Amino acid sequence: MKRLPNSWLVAIAAICALPTLLNLAGVSFASPAPTLDLAEAASFGSDELTDALHRTLAGSFTHTILEWAAFFAALFIFILSVAHFRLAREVTTPIIGIALLCAGVVDAFHVLAADRLIYAVADNQEFIPFTWAISRVFNAVILLAGTILVMARGLAKNGKQGSAAASQRFVLGAGFFFVLVAYGVIQICARSPRLPTTIFPGSMVSRPYDVAPLVLFIIAGIFVFPRFYRQHPNLFSHALLVSVVPQIVTQLHMAFGSTALYDNHFNIAHGLKVVAYGIPLAGLVSDYVRTYREVEKAHDELESRVVARTEELSRVNEALAHRVALEDLLASISAHFINLPASDVEDEVVKAVERIGQFSGATRSYACLVDGPIGDCKAPGSLSDEPDLLEGKIVRRGASIKVPMIFENQVIGYFGIEAEDQATWQEEDVRLLSIVAQAFAGAIERKRAETVLQEAKSAAESASRAKSEFLANMSHELRTPLNSILGYAQLLENETALGEKQKAQVQVIHSSGEHLLSLINEILDLAKIEAGRLELEPTDFDLPDLLAQVAGIMSVRAEEKGLRFSHEALSPLPVGVRGDPRKLRQVLLNLLGNAVKFTDGGHVVLKVGWHGEAARRLRFHIEDTGVGIAPEALSEIFQPFQQLREGGDRPEGTGLGLSISRVLVELMGGTLEVQSEPGRGSTFWFDLELEPVDGFQIEESRERRRIVGIEGNDGRGPKILVVDDKPTNRSFLRDLMESIGFVLAEAADGREAVETARRFKPDLIFMDLVMPVMDGFEAVRRIRRVEELSGVVIIALSASVFEHSRERSRDAGCNDFLPKPVRAAALFDKVSEYLDVTWLYDGEDESRSAVAEPAGAESKAMPREHAEELYELARVGDIEAIGRRLEAIVELDSELAPAIEDLRKLARKFDMKEIRSYLEPFV
Repeated sequence: MKRLPNSWLVAIAAICALPTLLNLAGVSFASPAPTLDLAEAASFGSDELTDALHRTLAGSFTHTILEWAAFFAALFIFILSVAHFRLAREVTTPIIGIALLCAGVVDAFHVLAADRLIYAVADNQEFIPFTWAISRVFNAVILLAGTILVMARGLAKNGKQGSAAASQRFVLGAGFFFVLVAYGVIQICARSPRLPTTIFPGSMVSRPYDVAPLVLFIIAGIFVFPRFYRQHPNLFSHALLVSVVPQIVTQLHMAFGSTALYDNHFNIAHGLKVVAYGIPLAGLVSDYVRTYREVEKAHDELESRVVARTEELSRVNEALAHRVALEDLLASISAHFINLPASDVEDEVVKAVERIGQFSGATRSYACLVDGPIGDCKAPGSLSDEPDLLEGKIVRRGASIKVPMIFENQVIGYFGIEAEDQATWQEEDVRLLSIVAQAFAGAIERKRAETVLQEAKSAAESASRAKSEFLANMSHELRTPLNSILGYAQLLENETALGEKQKAQVQVIHSSGEHLLSLINEILDLAKIEAGRLELEPTDFDLPDLLAQVAGIMSVRAEEKGLRFSHEALSPLPVGVRGDPRKLRQVLLNLLGNAVKFTDGGHVVLKVGWHGEAARRLRFHIEDTGVGIAPEALSEIFQPFQQLREGGDRPEGTGLGLSISRVLVELMGGTLEVQSEPGRGSTFWFDLELEPVDGFQIEESRERRRIVGIEGNDGRGPKILVVDDKPTNRSFLRDLMESIGFVLAEAADGREAVETARRFKPDLIFMDLVMPVMDGFEAVRRIRRVEELSGVVIIALSASVFEHSRERSRDAGCNDFLPKPVRAAALFDKVSEYLDVTWLYDGEDESRSAVAEPAGAESKAMPREHAEELYELARVGDIEAIGRRLEAIVELDSELAPAIEDLRKLARKFDMKEIRSYLEPFV
């Protein structure tokens, strides 16, 4: 616990005791109080009269100086408490600072009245002691109110900024109230010609009115301030506790010692009151200095970590760049050897080894065969000196490496790279060199077995290119037409001229395209899983809304097959949680999609609720009455490309859904479990620890509002250049952006893009990356070299979703990256991020107005108790409970039938947000 140093405590105790001890020793602190004889003063000169007046007013001067010293100490405490709060966010400090300032203001009123700066007729002999006692009572009450409020609200435990701000406002308001009351009391006293007697020189209690603040300060010192210090253990709170000692001693001097104005005890009490204010000030100064040093130290440590992390990232980037360059080099060498004529093999091996050596900064590179040299072999020593090489092992010594060339488990030779100042060869580098060595060996053996070499070449070519060609071609070639399909589907869905039937047909096109895109993404996810590059993207999200979206999608699919689909919350769910919503949604859609796919009759149920002894994990439970899974197949269903077949039919899909779902659940910290009985159905479940987010704010989806223009557009909106070799992609972006007021220009390749950009001078460029004539990477680099275009915003659009495409686009000079197919909402987000535009939106959401208006116009207003109950059920996503409650309400009051029917329609769509919006006017 943080405490004032013992030396300070000893000094404070000494300061409190010293005046009394000096008194006992004969030292007096009383102010002289001679009276001024006016008749005698008439004969004084000006200097003598000034001296006489100063002697007469000496006590008043001393009183004024001490009172103002106490006030300014309180003022400095308040100012420093605000500075400390901005530095440390310790919410209790400004609250107590406000209380001390208010106490100081009360003292200021007392001295202003005593010095007649506030109009007064009362005699100072009664006025000053009486208002002193009143001020001291208010001092104690304000301090007690501030500390008790802080403890009652428990700010040390929860630290909520809203609670802290409310406490500060309350203390400030209460202090202001006390100050007004004190000022009013002092005004009344000042204007009163007769005040009660406050000083009784012959009594043991010479000033009985000062007993009340004495009792209050004793209560504060014994009961309140110690508890406050235990809740808020810092130097300031400890200093506040210690300051009770001079406060109590001050009141003892007044209540039991002072018998007249400006006497010995009177002045000691006022001096000790200054000390009582100075102790919290000193504690707060120490606390501020300590906190400042801690913050500065933390900042230095953070800066050091940032520097270290930056250096580490720089090294990683250098290593990655080295790796990519080495991969490109070795890939080109391997590809060269695949089709190399047998007669040129040995010379090309020597050249290839020299190229590898030059890339690695080698001082020497060479290649040798077991049964003879290759070219001018300059290998040090002999092969017999390297038994490990003869056994097919790679030999590494620091920066040098020797790689055996093996063909059909026989070492036929080796090549070596020697360097003096080179990083240690990494395992991946060695693996790549081994692959190249295999290519060398195969090429060399071609002389002896041309047919075998040809087969090996074909196999190697197929193995090395199959995966990259599959992923690259599948992603790029399928995403390119999908970009136009989904793009125009988005445009048509917002087209008001289409009828309901046409809109439904467009939605079928859109959903089918999205389904095809999900199949592509499953393949890519599998590739990421195999490469170990799949990572979580945690964020705060609306859990009931996500479940409602999933339920809405699956209810439509279930209805198409004549199944009953239900979504049930087994316990109240938090609105906001932290996790990866995209991956959770993907898992639920995969599992529910399988349940619907393999169920021909009965039902599919999604249940969600807290699970476990501590109820810290949410269980997601999917149950169906489908065909079930045989026990011997349960171990295979999570393998990639494994699909359950019934009756010889092959279901649609890639066979990756369960495999990817299991990996995603494990990545999120859970385990995907299954129970099944053939012919009776299956049950899948998994538990996730999703941390609730306090104060989560539900945001209405922006996709509900259609963007129709740009605010303030005078017909010449921002200029956009669209670069793409596919006319359909350009036309989609042109139709989308021109419809809301942008000025568009087009280019079909990189060279045309550079020329058009010079002439058109766009504000933003959408740049495709893979194009004929000149690709997007080179076009961006050339545009960046044009001075007047160096600052133009360039956003890459690519059907390649691999990370290296993003990195290459950033390296070339692109500001951002969007994958194809391009979604309109994401496109508008990027435009508003980089351009200073304000969107104009269409009117309120049609579904809301179509439902909400009849309820407000034709039906009885929803009673508040019903609306609040339904709103809470919608907030947690309990759709079944909503249905039951709607039935009960309409039975109680038939006049609510129109409103109930509106809510039933929304419930059938699982649209929790619309239900909440509908009910908000009645809550």
